[in-house]
Amino acid sequence: MIGAGLLLIVGAAVLVAWGMVRLTDTGPARRRLVRGATQPPSEVQPSVSGNTRRSLLWWAVPLAFVVNLPFSWAAGFSMCGISGCSGGGFGVSEIGRGSVIPLLAIGGVVLALPFVLIRWHPRRWVRLAFGLGIAVTWTVLNALWMYSWV
Repeated sequence: MIGAGLLLIVGAAVLVAWGMVRLTDTGPARRRLVRGATQPPSEVQPSVSGNTRRSLLWWAVPLAFVVNLPFSWAAGFSMCGISGCSGGGFGVSEIGRGSVIPLLAIGGVVLALPFVLIRWHPRRWVRLAFGLGIAVTWTVLNALWMYSWV
């Protein structure tokens, strides 16, 4: 049941990422539409301005956070099991603790996707470094918080 839910979430994340790539695409076909018949190629302006690209982050980041929530929930559930971290009279479950960090890392990558895929900065390495920073920070802070439960 959890595996099917996770597969659904990963599929949704891939679909959202693909949609963001399509929204920010300025490939040859789209440039021809923008250029029109009278403009020479040197005067081609992109159809999406920098401000519009940054404004895409306003809906993409909250969407990535919502897609990330099931990964965080699954990591928390894996940390302590169904009885909670106190054991609830049944003893503490330590079976799923190995999956906490990978689940949080996947959630961090999902949160970083909008910052990497949307062209809010002209340099790709800046977007990658920012996304990597978000993914690592999210994973480390949540892991510290979850491991403080035990």
